[in-house]
Amino acid sequence: MMIAFKRFVWKLVISGIILYMLAIRFADVSLGIPVGQHPLEAGWAKTGLLINEISLEGWDCINDRFETEEQLVGRMNRLVKKLDLKMDEDPLIGGDKGFRYINVSGRTSEGGHAIVILQSIDLGTEGETHLGFVLNDFNHGSQVQEIIARYSQILQENGMKKALAISIEGQTPGRLTDAQIEDLFGRCFKALKANRVDGGFIDDYRNWRGKSSLLQEAKASAGGINLEVSAVYDIEQDVTCVTLSSPSLQGT
Repeated sequence: MMIAFKRFVWKLVISGIILYMLAIRFADVSLGIPVGQHPLEAGWAKTGLLINEISLEGWDCINDRFETEEQLVGRMNRLVKKLDLKMDEDPLIGGDKGFRYINVSGRTSEGGHAIVILQSIDLGTEGETHLGFVLNDFNHGSQVQEIIARYSQILQENGMKKALAISIEGQTPGRLTDAQIEDLFGRCFKALKANRVDGGFIDDYRNWRGKSSLLQEAKASAGGINLEVSAVYDIEQDVTCVTLSSPSLQGT
């Protein structure tokens, strides 16, 4: 009787330890998303594919002025310092009477490659200055959520109000069938608690777009869409390339 009781107590202790570990590892056990992990990563995990690259991209109008070259250079210098960017080469500066720009590229502390763009346009009685940011090739074994938060804060402090677009890319050998693509897309959307809004196909390209309740911070496009997944067959390499992005695929 005593032995059975001790076994029962030990089971309770072990169960408590397991629950504790789950509690500290997961932000929400019901969602199964580890602390520090971006929801998009959790969705990607359901594809079963290795990550080739995670990239961030943003573009926004940061003020309504036509800035001088000196102002743009000063603004870029502050951004480079804040981003801790080790430039590959000297900034590219140019423009004409009604348009000025400065572009820099370099490596971040995470080892990623970043491009920062400042453009200022003379619109006559008014003007506009735009800020663009692209980051790719960074170590996706690091805390992606923390990286996104850090760069978002720096860019917001410098006038970028729009949320960064996030894309995860990978590939699988050969050509996936339509049924396999539908299954892969479905697993991503289920993990992200997303409802499909639309989707289509052109030749070897397939995509779904939808709304995810786990991606509330993403600036949704028309119709509330904040999630997109695509698959395209590369005949030369004989691989199917898959991309999961929020709020939408970059460049769309």
